[in-house]
Amino acid sequence: MKTIVFVFLAAILGSGFGYWRASSQAANNPHIIGEDINLESIAIASEVIEKQKKENVSPKNTATSGIISQLSIAKVETPDGTTLDFGTMKRGSSRSHSFRFKNVGLAPLQLTVKGSTCKCTIGSLEKSVLAPGEETQVALKWTAEGILSELSQTATIGTNDPRQLEVQLSIHGKIGQSYVLEPEELSFGEFSARENLTKTFKLYSYEETPLWVNGFWADLDERRIKVSNEVRRLEPGEVPEHADARYVADFKVDIAPGLPAGPVNGQVRLDVGEEEKYPLSVRCTGKCVSDLRIVAGPNYNERANVFDAGIFVSEKGGEKLFWIAARNKDSKQLGLKLKKLTPENLQGAFEVIVGEPKRNPTQTLFPVRIVIPKDCREIAMGGTSPNNFIKLFFETDQEEASEISLHMKLVVEKEESINF
Repeated sequence: MKTIVFVFLAAILGSGFGYWRASSQAANNPHIIGEDINLESIAIASEVIEKQKKENVSPKNTATSGIISQLSIAKVETPDGTTLDFGTMKRGSSRSHSFRFKNVGLAPLQLTVKGSTCKCTIGSLEKSVLAPGEETQVALKWTAEGILSELSQTATIGTNDPRQLEVQLSIHGKIGQSYVLEPEELSFGEFSARENLTKTFKLYSYEETPLWVNGFWADLDERRIKVSNEVRRLEPGEVPEHADARYVADFKVDIAPGLPAGPVNGQVRLDVGEEEKYPLSVRCTGKCVSDLRIVAGPNYNERANVFDAGIFVSEKGGEKLFWIAARNKDSKQLGLKLKKLTPENLQGAFEVIVGEPKRNPTQTLFPVRIVIPKDCREIAMGGTSPNNFIKLFFETDQEEASEISLHMKLVVEKEESINF
């Protein structure tokens, strides 16, 4: 029994001597606080202390009690975490945030400033020494600068906690311009031509002057797609991820029933500013489905809704065929006709002929012939840009989903230019 007590006291005394030597070095050189402490010995001593606390027993040996008391260590804790996502800041603006540090150990906690990255500074360190149970604030300040759209910065605080000699604080977020769209693109998904559909997006203004904005659907058919917005001033802290924004415009895009079947590839265009206009746009994608569809084999790109009619020689002419299929709703005979062709200056240059339908139990097929007459004038609509397509609009006498449209590529050239 005496041998066991002797070994235990020897271990404690050895640990105490190691702690005394580390403390002496720390007093002379604060940069190496805790580095020479034997962590295994401290762990043993800590277990002894915790056991005594639970059993509510005081050490009988006063020398042992004193050594164990000296082995009490500081322990750093950051109750609110060490990272911050500040959302979006306006370029050139500055912001600050305070991180909480607390000493949950049994010895004084020492804090030192070790450094930070270029755009982040440690604004203040309220207290550099914390008694057990005490806490303080470490404030970071940063400025949203540079050409990148995202900002990430760090700062390092040194401690005398042997288990965590450094605490790294980090902030990250986005750098915004004067106006920020959220989201920047709207996906309508696949929707029915028979139903109403509403999508929303927001425009945040980081300017102090009141927000003035006008939005409109930038496509040929604006009858069934309406864009509206409501501008309001933001309350401080209302949108944490846009804390620097002053105004927001809540936009609604409403699609009424009857939109032509096929892919939707359009834009909501915004004119921001009452006098000097600042243009923005939100791309919109999706697919409107109805009882009508295009059937054209390899010449038709369903995803882009583009039919390639091909290249024709003016002196010879020619034609191309595709089909429009309509699902049968009842026994009534269905009719189909060309409603509109754009650009209008091509009307009469070639013919779009809807032939006699072929009806089966489930659907009615309408043959559509693109007829290029001999000596047709030159046409250069090869689809090299959004304005370089011919657009055809067809309508049926069906009450629901009565329209379908498609883009068409068509080139007619003189024979000598082809030979050349």
